[in-house]
Amino acid sequence: MPTPSIIDHGIPVSVSRQFTTALSRNAANTGWNYISGCFDGGVGVPVEWAVVSNLTGTAPVTTLYNTTTHLYPSLLYQYTNQLRAANGRIFFPLFGPSTAYYDPTDEQIHELAQITESPAQNPDASTTFYSAIFDTAGLLYMGTQESANRPACIVVTNPTTLAQTIIGYVGDSNAAGFTTYAYRLAPDTSTSSKWIYVAFGQNPWQLWALNITTGTATKLYEVTSTGNIQFVDIVGQGWTAIIDTALGQPNNVRTQSWCLDGAMYTYTAGGSPPVTGRNVTPQSNPLTGTPPQLDIDGGAGKVGWRAGSTGAYTYVNYALNYVLPVAIESLVASLPNSGVIGNTSQYSGFFQDVEPAGTVTWYGVWTNTAVSQGPRLNVGGTVYIAGYPNGVLFKYDPSAAWNSNGNVNPILIGYYGLNGTQFAGIKYANALAWGASAGTTGRLYCSGDRERNGTGLGVGYWDKSLGSFAGTYAATGMTAVIPSGIVASPKGQSPSVVVLDGISRVVFSTLLLSGSGSAPLYVFDYDLNYITQVTPLAGVANLGNIYKSSTASVITGIVQGSGNKLGLYKYNVQTQALVTYTEIAITGTLGASCQRPNGDVWITSGSNLVAVDINGLTATVVQDLSAIGPIVVSGFASDGHTLFMAAGPVSDVSGARLYSVETSATTFTPAAPSSRTFDRSFASSFDIDYPTGSFDSSFDSSFDRLVGLAGPLTLVPVPGVDVPDHVAEAFSRMFEQDS
Repeated sequence: MPTPSIIDHGIPVSVSRQFTTALSRNAANTGWNYISGCFDGGVGVPVEWAVVSNLTGTAPVTTLYNTTTHLYPSLLYQYTNQLRAANGRIFFPLFGPSTAYYDPTDEQIHELAQITESPAQNPDASTTFYSAIFDTAGLLYMGTQESANRPACIVVTNPTTLAQTIIGYVGDSNAAGFTTYAYRLAPDTSTSSKWIYVAFGQNPWQLWALNITTGTATKLYEVTSTGNIQFVDIVGQGWTAIIDTALGQPNNVRTQSWCLDGAMYTYTAGGSPPVTGRNVTPQSNPLTGTPPQLDIDGGAGKVGWRAGSTGAYTYVNYALNYVLPVAIESLVASLPNSGVIGNTSQYSGFFQDVEPAGTVTWYGVWTNTAVSQGPRLNVGGTVYIAGYPNGVLFKYDPSAAWNSNGNVNPILIGYYGLNGTQFAGIKYANALAWGASAGTTGRLYCSGDRERNGTGLGVGYWDKSLGSFAGTYAATGMTAVIPSGIVASPKGQSPSVVVLDGISRVVFSTLLLSGSGSAPLYVFDYDLNYITQVTPLAGVANLGNIYKSSTASVITGIVQGSGNKLGLYKYNVQTQALVTYTEIAITGTLGASCQRPNGDVWITSGSNLVAVDINGLTATVVQDLSAIGPIVVSGFASDGHTLFMAAGPVSDVSGARLYSVETSATTFTPAAPSSRTFDRSFASSFDIDYPTGSFDSSFDSSFDRLVGLAGPLTLVPVPGVDVPDHVAEAFSRMFEQDS
């Protein structure tokens, strides 16, 4: 078979992401101004702030303001929950940690000096303001997210004087290296005893009391990472902390305690606090008048508005100076066309490539219920979308129009946690697998990483007929492993779960957190009752991607072998025995992989595109991909032979460019043009493409006549059909003879 040519489809999405948005009355109090903080992620690029004055008027005017390079704003604060002070200033928590604000008097964006922590934070750490809340007096308190095993920093900002002060630090450093958060804040400042309570997490969760006057921090309570801590303002009496031990799970124990004067007290439902109550209700400064409803799904430089909750939006475009290609995170076959559905990183939205026209359509930034990373799976024409955050699951019908505004298409199904609720199961969805025989009409299984509600591996399913979720997160040793996949593959692209319908088993591949030892396979029944764990390969810490083979009880795995070679193994789940392990003399770090409808797996090994026969345990180098750079993700179109790949040089942003190859096309040139007849029953598994000519369909159902053929003939298999060379050659010989 000739080396297939690589087709460049270009860059599907280039955008400067709207990290934060806000609304304000204009200075003349005659209309509305729209504020957007935009950042494309580029090195050395400032955050661009667009202030669209007179948004709802006849001639909106846009002014751009730049703030410090890479100090991008938090996604958590948008125009629907903006941090608006009593004087109308709107505050924006930034990476750094830093703060920007919009002043309604001059209608401009300003930046405060960056907070200097003590000791100074690592400039490479992901330190940013995560939580924010006003107290009763209107002072703004913010807490940081830290990724370098540090306590969280609590800062207070005076909206009038703009003075910022570090109050102190809360939380124990985490030796395991997990990100830590000042997750929720509860200030109590209406009496002379001034405190702020902090739910710090996630591994473990801790309740801290920080004295605002002295900076003294006291740990009041601790609960495991499966738990949760949140605050409730009981008007006129004070804050209570609601503490869970296993949020959303049947064994959860929930308690509630008063938080008063830096201490915890027993809470009795309906009762009064043990000490004098006080007002702790945060100051709220909603916009007056009737603010417009916004549509901010358009991406870079676009916002829509309308006066009420119905009717068409009026769209306003504004030019930005810094727009960057966005890396592609996933690719999955779409139906009914022979293209793919993909999504881009950092919530920059989904796109579809439709073949054979090669038309790429971007659906804009998906902001209402954003999803990023994660696996995608096409089951019977429905594309299921799982991902971050909280193991969210959507279903999308590719035959209908994309409409992410209002939960139309895709439709939110729920979350891979118990009862389909957030924060109760998987945080990062890594892999999906369909179990056709599980339940009444099938179940969609998911494996993923846990975060904020536990560590290690989480597994769950969604039952199609019942519409319900279930999962397990506590099987032996599961906290010591994470769902596996190819080492170089990003989260969400590792098919490390299979459903063996022949023996009613669900199998998960794993990667040891420690990076050494023997990683286990976990085996469950359809209901995710734990059956066993086995270690098929001694000393292998990453069991790689696993796939169903042609034998009902046998899986095939692909791992990084010795000397960076390609390792292939078969394991019988029923007999719990390794069938075989072999290493192929194809070297390179394993990267993106995907499976054809016929079962063959295509994978990158270094710069090689490799086809793997998962039954015969053989591998063939198909293409040298060094010219287009490392492949980030890949996926077959629904035609079964068009392989799409996300790659591209660093100058484009690695992984932002879309390529394809026709993996099964074989080209032959007939001896001379003439009328030829062939038995259609022999060729019924093929589509026949040719540059010129036509079909004469006047023959009976057994024969078609191909007339006027000229130029090379390309035989392209329909989905799931391979073309052995000897079959293709037989077709060529047949067309060289007149009939």
